[in-house]
Amino acid sequence: TPREMNILAIKLRHVGDNLLATPALALLKKRYPGARISYMVPREGGGADLFHGLPFIDEVIEFPPDAPSRITLAQKLRNAGFDLTVDFSWDTRSAGWGLFTGAPQRIGYHFRKRMPVWPFYTRACPMGQSHTAMANIELAALVDARPETEDDLKLRLHVPAAVRARADELLRDAGIGDQEPFVLLHPTSRWTFKCWTNEGNARFLDEAEKRLGLRPVVTSSP
Repeated sequence: TPREMNILAIKLRHVGDNLLATPALALLKKRYPGARISYMVPREGGGADLFHGLPFIDEVIEFPPDAPSRITLAQKLRNAGFDLTVDFSWDTRSAGWGLFTGAPQRIGYHFRKRMPVWPFYTRACPMGQSHTAMANIELAALVDARPETEDDLKLRLHVPAAVRARADELLRDAGIGDQEPFVLLHPTSRWTFKCWTNEGNARFLDEAEKRLGLRPVVTSSP
């Protein structure tokens, strides 16, 4: 049997992008069931709480915003003895952190500005034009972690019990019962080009309620 691997996956993006790497992370665990997989995401805005408790992630490392904490993190990563780093971030900052670990195998994407991938990565693939989740899966395939079924393509997240309870409370306060079907729309985004029109959102919610009997629920953030 293969020696148990120590794998560091890196994605220094916001929560939505970090969530899109979960199918690839699950594939790594499926291919190397004895491996220890650590997932490094930003402490601020990275959605670390969504990844604690997932069965294919053994440790969530929160990348800190301040320099002193990063020095401490650097020492931890250097001493961790990683065999493989998987850089889902597609930038030189995360590539540098992977290189610093000293892992003998390091995989990532070709850089945007045609920079040489070596010494950052030992193997690399193009980011391509596919959806980010599929691009992350294609990166995992460099180490023979490939999907076999449709279930292998599903996103995964862990919702803490306290968060579920709070969501149920908010729904009850809005007059939506435990068994009542609803549709949830989150119309805002950090990037305005990703947002649909107000008129389009309103029309969608109207039709969902008329045709499907789904109560409209709209969420946002500060």
